[in-house]
Amino acid sequence: MAQNLINARLGNYRIQRLLGRGGFAEVYLGEHIYLQTAAAIKLLYTEEQSTYQFLQEARLLAALRHPHIVSILEFDLYHDRPFLVMEYLPYGTLRQRFPHGSRLPMETLLVCIEQMAEALDYLHGGGLAHGDVKPENMLLGTGDQLHLSDFGIAILANKRKEQTLVGTINYMAPEQLQHQLQPASDQYALGIIAYEWLCGVPPFTGSYVEVATQHALIPPDPLRERIPDLSEEIEAVILRALAKEPEQRFPSVGAFANALASAYYGSLVTERRDMLPPIRLAPTALSPHLGHEQFTLSAPIPTQPERSLNPHSDQKVSRRSLLIASGTGMATLGLIGGAGLLWWKNTQPTPNTISQTPMPTVVQPTRPRGGVYSSYHGQNGPISSLAWSPDGIRIASGSSDTFNPASPSSNEHLIHVWDALTGKHPVIYQGHTDTIYVLAWSPDGKYIASGGIGSDSVRSASLQVWESTTGKQVASFENDYSTITQIYWHEANQILAIGGTSGHIIRWNPFANVSDIQRFAKGNIDESYTCSVSPNGKYIVTRDENVVYSLADEQLISTDTTEGGYSPTLPYFWSPNSQRCISLHYRYPPEIWDPRTGQRLAHCAQQGYAFTIGWSPDSQKVASYGQAGAILLWNTDTGSILYTYAPHTSDVYSLAWSPNGHMIANGDEKGRIEIWQAV
Repeated sequence: MAQNLINARLGNYRIQRLLGRGGFAEVYLGEHIYLQTAAAIKLLYTEEQSTYQFLQEARLLAALRHPHIVSILEFDLYHDRPFLVMEYLPYGTLRQRFPHGSRLPMETLLVCIEQMAEALDYLHGGGLAHGDVKPENMLLGTGDQLHLSDFGIAILANKRKEQTLVGTINYMAPEQLQHQLQPASDQYALGIIAYEWLCGVPPFTGSYVEVATQHALIPPDPLRERIPDLSEEIEAVILRALAKEPEQRFPSVGAFANALASAYYGSLVTERRDMLPPIRLAPTALSPHLGHEQFTLSAPIPTQPERSLNPHSDQKVSRRSLLIASGTGMATLGLIGGAGLLWWKNTQPTPNTISQTPMPTVVQPTRPRGGVYSSYHGQNGPISSLAWSPDGIRIASGSSDTFNPASPSSNEHLIHVWDALTGKHPVIYQGHTDTIYVLAWSPDGKYIASGGIGSDSVRSASLQVWESTTGKQVASFENDYSTITQIYWHEANQILAIGGTSGHIIRWNPFANVSDIQRFAKGNIDESYTCSVSPNGKYIVTRDENVVYSLADEQLISTDTTEGGYSPTLPYFWSPNSQRCISLHYRYPPEIWDPRTGQRLAHCAQQGYAFTIGWSPDSQKVASYGQAGAILLWNTDTGSILYTYAPHTSDVYSLAWSPNGHMIANGDEKGRIEIWQAV
C-alpha cells in the first residue's frame, strides 16, 4: 500500500513518503502541490458505511483551534478511504525526547503538564474528551511548543466500542475500562504521565489484564517510597489525580496542573532555596541555544487560586511556554493510533462556538520599593527594547544577542518573551537581522509587533508581527521605507508605525495586509534628523526644526522652547496620554513641555543629561537614566525626585513600566534585565 501511494495525489497534496502505520491509519508526509508546504496525511482504515460519520467527525476536528493542539488543515476521500491533512511537526514526540525510564526535572515536567492541561481543558470546554493521552501523542513543534495529537478518529472508536477499548492501557482510567470516557479520564492519564516522569516508571506494570486490574482496584505505590526527598504536597496532588473515582479528582485538568505547580513552588519557599535548579537539555535544531534563567527568591513566589483552563471560564489561563529541547529530529509518528475524541456531555457547546476568554485582571504580589522580583540573564547583547504584556505577566525584550555567544553572527537579533516575576520559560523570536528599536503587544496579548532596521539583502522586514506564545510570524511589512522607531496598537487589528528617520507614518492591518502610508512632507527628516508621533496619532514633532505639526493637515502647532545642547538623533518621548513630551539634551537634564502650546513644564535638575526614558502609564511619573548613574523617578509636574534606584547592572539602555504602574523593567548593555518595585 505504501509503495503504491508514493507520488499519488490526495486532495491538494502529493505523497512523499510513509511516516508510519498504526491500528487505525497510515500516516504519510505530503507536499502541497501549489504552496510546496509539508503536511502529515492520515489515511484511515475504514468501511464505506463509515464515511458519512467520518466526515461529520472531521468537521468537528477541523473546528478545533488551539496553540497546543495539532491543526486539521483539510479532509477528503481517496478511493472511498477518508483522510485528514494535519500540520506536520517534524521534531518528534515527547516519548522520543524522553524514552521509557526517563526522569524529568520538576520544572520541565510542570511546563509539559501545563501545556497539555491547556489543550485538554479546551477540548473539555467543547464537550469532548481525548481518551488516549500519552507521551507518544505529545508532539514538539516550532518554538519548543507542545501539540496534543491523535484525536484517534472517534468514528472508528464508536463503531468498535463494544469490542475494543479506546486508549492505551498504561494510561487508561478505571471508568474508561468500563466504556465511560469523560474529562476526568484525561486528567487521570496526565497524572500517570506525571508519576512516570518523576520516578522513571509508571505506577502500574505487567500484562494487559494485570495493568487493567491495577487501574481498577489497586492504589498506586506512594511516590515518596520511590523518591524520598519528594515533598508530601507534590505526592498528594498526583495521587489525587489518580483517584479511582472521577469525582475525587480535581475539577479540571487545569486545576490539577495549577495545584502541582503551587505544591512545587511552595516547597521551594519552605526549603528556602537560593535559586531554582537550572534545566540543561540537549539543544534542538530549531533552537540551538536557550538562555539560562536566573531567579531571585527574595521575592515571594506568586500563588494563584485553583483555576480551570476551560475557555468558557472566567479564570486565568496558564501562560507558561515549554522550554524543552528535542534532539531526535524524528518523524511525527504520534499521529498514528486510535485515540478517542468522544462526546462526553451532549449539553456542552460544540467547538464551533468556543469563544476566547477575556484578558484577566492579574493581582501581582508586592515588594518594598526597590525590591527586586527577578533578574533575567537569558540574552547576551545590549537590551534595546522592552515591553510588558497587557496583563503584566510577561515581558518581551529585544537585543543584539546571538544563539552562540562564542561565535556571534552579525545578522542575529533576538527577542525573548518570558515570565516577568520569575524570568522563566522564554519564547525566542528570530525574525530580525538588525537593531530592534521598539516592541508593542496587541491589546489582547496574543501578538507582538516588533520594529527596527530592515534588510533587503536577507529579506528581514523592519516591521513584523508574530504570536507571543509561539514566536510564529504572522505578517511582515514588506514595503520598508525606513527604520521603524515607534509602534502603537490602536485597535485589535490596527497598527500605527513610525519611520523615525524618514517621516513615513504607516497604518497597517497585519492580518488583512491592508496598509496606508503617509509621508510627512514638512521639515528635514532623514537619517540625521528624527521625528516622533504622539500615541494618539494626531501630532508629529521633528528634531531638525524642534516643532510640532498636526498630522491631519500638517499645520504648525507649537515649537519646542526647551533649552540645551541638541543632537539630531536624540529622540522625543511622548507621554501615554499624548499631552506632554520630553526633550533630551546633549549636556542638560531632560525637560517636559506641552506639545500643544510649547509651554515648558518641568525638568529634573538632579538627573544631568539622560539617554533612557520611561513614562508611567498614568503619565504622572518618569523614570530616567543617564549621567547620575542611577534610575531616577520624578514627578512630571514639579520635576522633584520621588525615588532613586541603583540598578545591579551596567548602563541602562531601556526602561519599561508595568501596565499597573507599580514595577519597572530595566535592561543594560550586557543583556541583563531587572524587574523591581517602583511604587
